[in-house]
Amino acid sequence: YAEERAGRVFTAEEADIFGSEAQGRAQAITGQIAQVAALLDITLPEE
Repeated sequence: YAEERAGRVFTAEEADIFGSEAQGRAQAITGQIAQVAALLDITLPEE
């Protein structure tokens, strides 16, 4: 974010890589949340 605010323009390939990394992290976090919810017997809404 800071680099972009400083004027850096990312290539389409860089943006794709960052997007893929972000998606992977989001999926990992979602999995962790689901595991904790199961341990605490909390039902999460499905969307």
